[in-house]
Amino acid sequence: MHAWAGWILRVDVGTRTIERQPLDPQVAENFIGGRGFNSLTLFNELPMGIDPLSAKNIYCLAPGPLS
Repeated sequence: MHAWAGWILRVDVGTRTIERQPLDPQVAENFIGGRGFNSLTLFNELPMGIDPLSAKNIYCLAPGPLS
């Protein structure tokens, strides 16, 4: 049994759109749990020096491996 559902759900509250993306199994193995997924997402998708209160900032929510 795997500890992940195999999908990433992206919700854009500004445009009210929802997108379901497949989770790469290699990413799931290398970055275990919510902290790993969130860290990878923030590192890859946020520009350096973004204002923390900017509308372009990202809010990540992911369960940990023990949940």
